[in-house]
Amino acid sequence: MTPRRKRNEPTEPAPAERERSGQRRSLAHGVEGEARRRIEVRDLLFGDFPQVTPLNPDFVPGVKRLKMTLSISEGSANGGISEYVEALTGFLPSLSFHRCCGDNSLKESFFERDQRRHCSVKEMDGGVDLAHLVEHVLIDVQHYIARMRTCSGVTCAWSTPRDCYDIFVECVDEKVGRTAAGIAVDLVEDLLAGRRPNPRYLCLIQAARVACDHSGWPIEPRLGPLIASWGRPLVGEAVADLRSNGFLREARVSFNFSGRPLLCFVSDEGTESIAP
Repeated sequence: MTPRRKRNEPTEPAPAERERSGQRRSLAHGVEGEARRRIEVRDLLFGDFPQVTPLNPDFVPGVKRLKMTLSISEGSANGGISEYVEALTGFLPSLSFHRCCGDNSLKESFFERDQRRHCSVKEMDGGVDLAHLVEHVLIDVQHYIARMRTCSGVTCAWSTPRDCYDIFVECVDEKVGRTAAGIAVDLVEDLLAGRRPNPRYLCLIQAARVACDHSGWPIEPRLGPLIASWGRPLVGEAVADLRSNGFLREARVSFNFSGRPLLCFVSDEGTESIAP
């Protein structure tokens, strides 16, 4: 589903795509932590990007894509890519079902280069591996939140500067894609910093799915099962993160006696309901 390709020169985005660019705020650590990060998000764009269609035969015609440009510090992988893959597949078991570079499993794609099919990168490249890992985590998180049937992507490395990488992933909703991208980068960044995957990400992902499932309706009345599982403080933090990153917005309601804003997710193509 997600072949990696040889180093490709980045293509200047079309004007409509360029206008929708924007820097992601870290879901986990906030803006103040950005200077210390090994993986920097240089840009996020949402559009068609037809120039990458030939790079992955599994791309579905007509489905828009999210383009994330990363800058990864040299030596960030530090030989630990196998540990990162193991940690993430333990944290997100559905990664084990990903198919890549033809019909390889995720582990075959990363660790059995001489057996990989339909993959242009044969040599060891720590930066490409990390960008590729971010791509798979992004796909996995987005697939879960939006209940996507399939999701394909491709990772491309720049010729210059050589620490830059473009990730293209099919995306049915820009807000979902941006949120999934932020979570994916933060999860991999945590591993590079020696931190184990934080369960708060699972709460965040599950809260986003609940909101997406009930697009246009206030999320608060539907948080009971999450609060029972994670506790009210952690769920509250997840909702606050989703609101600050633009995933949730204040819902339009006829009456609100709670004394606080009611938040909802509204899809790019959907309409917001006026809740009673």
